[in-house]
Order: sequence, then C-alpha cells, then structure tokens
Amino acid sequence: MSENIPIVNRWCCKILPLSDIVYIFSNYRKSEIHTRDEMIPVYYGRDEIESYLDGRFDHCLKGLIVNFDMVRDMKDGIIRFTNGEEVGLGRCSFIKAKQKFAMYIKNNKKTLANRALL
Repeated sequence: MSENIPIVNRWCCKILPLSDIVYIFSNYRKSEIHTRDEMIPVYYGRDEIESYLDGRFDHCLKGLIVNFDMVRDMKDGIIRFTNGEEVGLGRCSFIKAKQKFAMYIKNNKKTLANRALL
C-alpha cells in the first residue's frame, strides 16, 4: 500500500495523498474521488482504486468507499464528514457502516486521540 494515488485524466495529472480523500463513488470504470476541496473524476475501476487504499478506507455501499479518518459522525442514516459533506444511506447499509466505524474507532483509539490533540 502506498500513501498516494496517481490521478490521470483529461483535466489533470497529479499524485493525490490518501489523507486528502474523503470518500469515493465508484460505478464500473468511472469513479469520483471526493477530497476536502474538490471532486476528481477518474476512469479507474473499483479494484484498481482499492489496490491503492489502506485500512482507514472501507465499503459502506457497493459503490461507496469511505475514509473513516474523515468521518465526523454517523447518525440518523447520514454520514457527516469533516469537510461538511453528507452522504445518506439506507437503513441496513447505515447499520453495517456504523458498526464498521465503531470497530475502526475501537481499534484506533490511541491514534485518533493523539490526532485530536494536534
């Protein structure tokens, strides 16, 4: 796993740090990488994108990959991110995502607590 994902599309070529990614919508070969500041369209399939991601990323839906480091809270069927964006999920998907997020917090308490102090 690397700490970056290469972005190559008709509008730009750059190296995007994983820490900047908030979430990713994926649909077959077209994906949208949502960062703190922008949405970047790329023609990568899910498998190709997943090859660059690490443990802080998880599927909340078939086509939605969330960076748990960027989640502010989850309640009432909505995931709220630190950049102010929100994504709504269906009841079953939300329950599963919330359970995964709770496990992520439990397994990374010390890291998350130290990051909050910075």
